[in-house]
Amino acid sequence: CDRTTCKQPLHTLVYKVSRPHCRCRRVAIKRRHRTCCCLQRPKRTKRCDSATAAWVHTRVYYVFNASKHVCVRRRSTVRTPVRCSKHVKQKKDGSCNRHTCRRVVKQIDHYVHHCRCRRRVKRVSKVCCCPRAKRLPVRCDRSKHQWLRSKITWHLSHGRCVKRVTTKRHQLTCRRDVKTRVLACSRRTCKRKIVKILHRPKGCRCAIRHKITHRTCCCRPAVRSNVKCVNDRDVVRITKRRVFNRHTYKCKTKVVKKLLHRLHKCRNTIYRSKCNKKTRHRTVRKVLRRPKKCRCKVYRRVTHRVLCSCPNTRVKRTKCSKTSCHKSIVKTWYTSSGHGAHFKCRKHRQVIKVRCCCKRNPTSRVYCDRSSGATKRESKWTVFIASRRACVRRRKVVLVRRLDCPKSYTKKFCKGDERKLEVRTSWKISRLENRCVKRVKTITNHLECPKRRWREKKCPTKPDCQGKITTNWYQLKKCRCKRITRSKPIVCCCPKPTRVKRCLENQWVTVLTKHNLFKGHCLQKVKRIRVSVRCKRKRVRIGRCRKDCKKHRVILLYEVKNCKCAIAKRIIRTKMCCCPRPKHYKRCKAAKGVVQNIKQFWRLSHGKCLKRRRIVSRKIVCPKGSTRASKCNRHTRKQKVVIVRYSRVACRCHRRKRIRQLLCMCRPPRTVKEKCTSERIKRRVYRITYHLSHPRSKLVKRHCLKRRKVWYTEPCRCPKPTRRQRCSRKGTVLTTKIRKWRLKIVKRLHHRRWIRRRTCVLKITKKHTRIRCKRRSVSWTKCRNFRRKRTTVKHWVHRCKCRRRAVVRVFACNCAKKSTKSRRCDAKAGDLVYTRKSCYSKRGAATCSCTTRRWRKHINCPRRYVRRRLTKRHCGLKRHRAWYNRFSIEWTKRRGCGCVRKRRTVLRFCHCQRGSKRAGCAINGKTWVKTKVTYRPSGSKHGGCKKVKRVTKRRILCRRHAGKPKVKIGGCSKHCKRSVSVRQC
Repeated sequence: CDRTTCKQPLHTLVYKVSRPHCRCRRVAIKRRHRTCCCLQRPKRTKRCDSATAAWVHTRVYYVFNASKHVCVRRRSTVRTPVRCSKHVKQKKDGSCNRHTCRRVVKQIDHYVHHCRCRRRVKRVSKVCCCPRAKRLPVRCDRSKHQWLRSKITWHLSHGRCVKRVTTKRHQLTCRRDVKTRVLACSRRTCKRKIVKILHRPKGCRCAIRHKITHRTCCCRPAVRSNVKCVNDRDVVRITKRRVFNRHTYKCKTKVVKKLLHRLHKCRNTIYRSKCNKKTRHRTVRKVLRRPKKCRCKVYRRVTHRVLCSCPNTRVKRTKCSKTSCHKSIVKTWYTSSGHGAHFKCRKHRQVIKVRCCCKRNPTSRVYCDRSSGATKRESKWTVFIASRRACVRRRKVVLVRRLDCPKSYTKKFCKGDERKLEVRTSWKISRLENRCVKRVKTITNHLECPKRRWREKKCPTKPDCQGKITTNWYQLKKCRCKRITRSKPIVCCCPKPTRVKRCLENQWVTVLTKHNLFKGHCLQKVKRIRVSVRCKRKRVRIGRCRKDCKKHRVILLYEVKNCKCAIAKRIIRTKMCCCPRPKHYKRCKAAKGVVQNIKQFWRLSHGKCLKRRRIVSRKIVCPKGSTRASKCNRHTRKQKVVIVRYSRVACRCHRRKRIRQLLCMCRPPRTVKEKCTSERIKRRVYRITYHLSHPRSKLVKRHCLKRRKVWYTEPCRCPKPTRRQRCSRKGTVLTTKIRKWRLKIVKRLHHRRWIRRRTCVLKITKKHTRIRCKRRSVSWTKCRNFRRKRTTVKHWVHRCKCRRRAVVRVFACNCAKKSTKSRRCDAKAGDLVYTRKSCYSKRGAATCSCTTRRWRKHINCPRRYVRRRLTKRHCGLKRHRAWYNRFSIEWTKRRGCGCVRKRRTVLRFCHCQRGSKRAGCAINGKTWVKTKVTYRPSGSKHGGCKKVKRVTKRRILCRRHAGKPKVKIGGCSKHCKRSVSVRQC
């Protein structure tokens, strides 16, 4: 393709024989040209879209259509939005107004207008100062026991007042001294209460808290028993008794042991798992148990696998054979026999042959489609359908070349003035001839114009009132109707009527002039009107009342001059119309305390103001004083008293207010007890009461009066308990008599009040205890040097006391650990010699007894041969024109007392390598020589291939008269090149 002209030459190819190479050579002959690319350059335009605020870039370019060999025009559009800066600048304009806390600020930003960024300025009022700081009332933080003093301040930040709260904390401190009170011992719980009085913060105030702790003061005679395991077999009950120690405040424990149960033998268990379908084996697990900590515990687990099911049915499919188009399916299944350890599987096999492919057998032909005039190629082939296992014939038609006819067009022209001709030219495909046939059709149309005529009248608004009448009609010329216009001048209006007014001899004369249109001319008419002038002789005017309370009365006399009423004479008279406003003022007489209200006013009488005066007196009386008291606060025990008094000074009452905090109640009565010392047996209990002085007066300062009085006495402590013991005649029962005094709080009536006071209460108890000694006990020591000792202790009662005696005996132990097992090799005989020494203990013996045993075991190695392929693929090793399989053979052989593995590598012949074919022209240039080389097995013992060579010759002859060449044109590539092939037989 020539890029300067975009033209491509087409050549016809002819074949000729070349003598030196003995081949047919192609020769090209130039025939015609056709379009192969586009010469037009692309055009770019740019415009602004105000609706979307974007630039629209339009590009018009041309693309070459390879199928039709035509340049097609195309258009692409790209939109680029216009974006302005979103940053807003702010500038101060003026100072801050401290009354409104506002300042005017300029805000400068940008916006899009006709695809360009425009600047915009706004004036906005913003905050420039903040209010003053404010203190909040004092609050209490109950969780942390702190007083909070808060202060609110405002700070200006980014045009806004940001609120900040500052808080100061003051920690509450309370007394640290501790008072302790010890209460009586409780026989029910055997605990004594110890009360500590502490001062701890509660909220923001110090409150009294009582911390109570308990201390052991006696022991319960209860018996605690516990079951324990001894020597991994004996279950012993251990009983504990508790005895209280007054010096250490602790309970001492006495222990008694008793044998409950002995474990003799443990059972072993066997677990069988479910059959695993993948491995076809079942796991059998044995759990062995022995006594440990008086229970049967697992010390060993034995696991082994057993066959339980047969493999699943397997189906193996071989590869499809391309020669026979069949493949074989091998089905393998198993049947079972026996149970448990005698379970066996029996194998069965079946072979089935199935079709797997078809031979393609492709055919193709090129023919002409007479309906469309196009050249088509029909292809047929055979396809295998796997679902039906059958061969089906397929067909495909491809379009090779399409027949394109020129487009139809129409021409129009005029013949004379009244006839219009229209010639239509079109093409149609002929099925018989396979080409485009031209068709021409002529249409004649007769033309006529409308025969009507119409007039148009135009009257412009001009001073001369000259108009125009236009006559219109149509006339046919050169197959078109042309409009013809004729015009004529005309008068269409007259001047407007006029009116003139004049003064003659003190009379008004009016002249009216009017024009009428008659037969295209204006006729004039004139009319005169006379009117006489009349005036009033006298008129009176009264003016408004002025600030100085005076008004004028004016009398006017009129006469006629030049058709108008004129003033001939003016008379003016003055008169009073109002009086000044009344005045109010006060006067005070300090000595008497009287206030006088004086009103001074004026009255109008016959145009004059007369002065008047009025006095009203009022004596000043001040209100009585008052005293108010708020409710009594129980926390502070104070009340707020407000005293208000009034006093007269000159003509006014002055108010005096005074606030006082007065005591309104005293502390509640309390009881105080003397401290108990080691010398004091009894103590006094005082009752302290408080009374308010001047309880009814609200003006006198009050205080509380304290009174102390002995209320009652109570014991500090009780006598110590006494204990006596006595043994019976037989010496087996011990009698104990205990006398105890304990403090008890009793509710009694004292001075008409119920009070709780403590007293000492005596309690006598007798306890009979049968003396029982421990049973015979047996204890064993640890095993050392295969020996251990057994100690037997016996107990009996004598004079309410237990006596004891111990017997020691030695026994053999852990004799099984002395047992040994050894092994040695007899290389000559090929046997393993085993020696076992077994040790055991006899009943009641103090030493271990041992026995020795020897036996032999002959070693037999299996003679099984194992064959394995070493090559990755079947027949994957090539040597000397042949393909082999490499195998390794393994077996075992006895050496000394062990088996050694032997190995040997072997090659197995598969097939020979493929042959080769070679063809070429002989030296004379007219003979075609073909050489075929094949390889065949040699038939020797170790395998091998021998070479067989075959040569064939053929003479080349070309046709003299070749038929028409067949031209095949390919598609246009990216580099604007296409391939053209010409075939000729």
